[in-house]
Amino acid sequence: MSTQSFTEYLTMRIFGPFWNGNITCPDGVSGKGIINYARTDANYDVNNDWSRVLGRGIATMRLSYFAQHTLWEVNGKEDTQDLRHNSKVGNWVNMENIRYNNPASSWYGKGLTLYAPEDVMDSNGNILIAKGQLLCNDTIRSWFDFPLYKIYYHDVFAESNLASTEFRGATKGSNGNMYLFRLAETYLLRAEAKLYQNRPKEAAEDVNIVRRRANCSEYYTTVNIGDIVNERARELFLEEWRKVELTRISMCLANAGIPDEWGNVYSSDWDKQSGTTSDGGSYWYQRIIHYSYYNRGYTISSGSASAINYTMDKRNVFWPIPNEAITANNKAKLAQNYGYDGYDPSVEMWDNWEDAVADESKIK
Repeated sequence: MSTQSFTEYLTMRIFGPFWNGNITCPDGVSGKGIINYARTDANYDVNNDWSRVLGRGIATMRLSYFAQHTLWEVNGKEDTQDLRHNSKVGNWVNMENIRYNNPASSWYGKGLTLYAPEDVMDSNGNILIAKGQLLCNDTIRSWFDFPLYKIYYHDVFAESNLASTEFRGATKGSNGNMYLFRLAETYLLRAEAKLYQNRPKEAAEDVNIVRRRANCSEYYTTVNIGDIVNERARELFLEEWRKVELTRISMCLANAGIPDEWGNVYSSDWDKQSGTTSDGGSYWYQRIIHYSYYNRGYTISSGSASAINYTMDKRNVFWPIPNEAITANNKAKLAQNYGYDGYDPSVEMWDNWEDAVADESKIK
């Protein structure tokens, strides 16, 4: 006998902003402006119940500025009509859409603000809150916009307990089904294939099919690889394995010999480079350079004892193969990826499945 397995799918906790208790009220006297009240609490207000709507997020992962804003620009305009980026229908949440819910605050029921709009004095004329003061403890984890429709799951277990404040996603009794493959991705794959065949206008039409379904206001007349990859990010967030797909596209783009959105053409050594300079590398690496927080020299500090400078290397287009996997492969030598200890360029690598099958038949 065996017991049925169960894995909680805590998307609202992992991907949602860490809003609970981390945002100060602009009045300077009521402390935290947004609080996670249980339905049994005297201060509970069903119209400002952000825990059940958004989940109790801790932002283990968060969207970059690019993913929040620049990604959604088509023809130079941020398309907020796009249902996937639309806050009016509730699919997309801007932090300003969330309202203060501390009854002690004069800001109760008003939208959140990141900076104090005016000076607030005490009775002695001392400044409690200065105009322009940051009202968020952590702008990395506690303040960012996000696609609620992608991370929301009805938490059946928490919903059944009126005292619960732990709405986190698909927990006990919840349905956590996810898409693995959809028609929209098929259109985007076909658009990519057409682009490699130097048919960018036909590729644009396949992208536009996806955009029409999303009720967008902006459409393409022609596309480059960046347009297609951006549409994948808009449509397939939390569905595609993004790193894997960008690595695949890096290889396809190099083989096709067509330029990316910056005019780069990649050679056969796209996966055999290292370093953190802004030039060269793979298409995956160039998107890291242009759109992410990596390799920008930012230092993120939480005090004098700690500082973080995020970096990514060109060789990281592939991760290293664990040594335990290499030593366990006793029938033939398993090659380590380029740039890591143990890499051996003399080890034969297959470049097509026919050779791989033929070589496999030699193993006794």
